[in-house]
Amino acid sequence: MDGAIAVITGGRCPDLEDGRRLAQRVRRLALALFPGQEDTFDLIYRPRLERALRERFDWH
Repeated sequence: MDGAIAVITGGRCPDLEDGRRLAQRVRRLALALFPGQEDTFDLIYRPRLERALRERFDWH
């Protein structure tokens, strides 16, 4: 998670769509490691990823 946020905020994602794809990949990986924890991921980590995307790409 921290690595994905660092990639987004560090400028290594060229655009918003690339950042969204990265966030989706992180979610799929987390759910592969922890099946059945979709709600937990969406409650805890999704807001962090969305905040990083908003700050980096001025997305609302």
